[in-house]
Amino acid sequence: MRLILPPCAPGMRIGLYGGSFNPAHLGHRHVTLSALRRLGLDRVWWLVSPGNPLKNRSSLPSVEERCVQARRIARHPRIAVTGFEAALGVRFTVQTLRFLTRRYPGVHFVWIMGADSLATFHRWKGFAEIAELMPIAVIDRPGFTMTPLSARAARRLAGARIPERAVSTLALRPPPAWIFLHGPRSPLSSTQIRARIGPGTPQLPPARLQSTPDTANFIESRNARWRGAAERGTRTLPEISRTEMIRTPVQAPGEAGQARSDDLKALALECLDDMKAEETIAIDLAGKTSLADTMIIASGRSQRHVGSIADKIIQEMKNRGFGNARVEGMPACDWVLIDAGDVLVHIFRPEVRGFYNLEKMWGADRPVGIAAG
Repeated sequence: MRLILPPCAPGMRIGLYGGSFNPAHLGHRHVTLSALRRLGLDRVWWLVSPGNPLKNRSSLPSVEERCVQARRIARHPRIAVTGFEAALGVRFTVQTLRFLTRRYPGVHFVWIMGADSLATFHRWKGFAEIAELMPIAVIDRPGFTMTPLSARAARRLAGARIPERAVSTLALRPPPAWIFLHGPRSPLSSTQIRARIGPGTPQLPPARLQSTPDTANFIESRNARWRGAAERGTRTLPEISRTEMIRTPVQAPGEAGQARSDDLKALALECLDDMKAEETIAIDLAGKTSLADTMIIASGRSQRHVGSIADKIIQEMKNRGFGNARVEGMPACDWVLIDAGDVLVHIFRPEVRGFYNLEKMWGADRPVGIAAG
């Protein structure tokens, strides 16, 4: 295999987004476009790896096959998909980054990874050296907004973290330097996609789904390989149809769904008012993201107050039949996120809220006083 790298030139700002891309999906594209815009990058390279040393690679499709499918998903002139790591013969990210920084000393590289990777970053070979080789941008992922920031690698590199408001400067900063970027998150996951093809996978319910035909083609090519393997008696695996692929549900809310969303919003605002939360604001997300219908942001006077507010909302959701919401940020209670599906509730200490300024990110004005409703 020949070693062919995407074109670049001294002075360019290039993001490196590595992974198995097994398969690539619109969540990868979402992260990339966010990084291009917020970090001021000229290009992002998708580094399709031979395989993650921390994961089982026994059923991993070839690099070439994953690259072809990834290019169809990327569909952007500033995204370059490359599998050069296989030709280079490296196994670990640190080896790839050493090679690139030595080969292109005038290029400003930024390593891009999801927040879920930050949680296990300390297990990567040479993770401290990676941080010394180039700046790092960590992109928020559902379920990993809070916990990775207390992970071993994040604690060790705490002194090198820069504030989110300085995001446009990251690419030109000398390493070590890293940033955690909050914002709209994609729920798509390669792991979930692969889970759909495992034994005993239930049929997805009918839904109006969003996807791309190349993801279907990728899965169908897998089916063809499995059929051949099954005929030879070397593997027995179920096939997956186009309608069984993981895609982002884009169902019309309907009267029942809208009523549930409205009831959740009213419940949260009621609890915030009862618990004397401060500077409450509700932001309508309809048409902006599939993340939720409403985001509610409020402040507590102290960690204890933030925790009490969160406990009240969580308990009331259970009592009124909305089930168990996903919760992050407890027991530290500097910032608690309650994810109830249709409604997201962020409860901050005032200093933490001012630092992250989520209202500005979503185009809303922070209230002068209490504005619940």
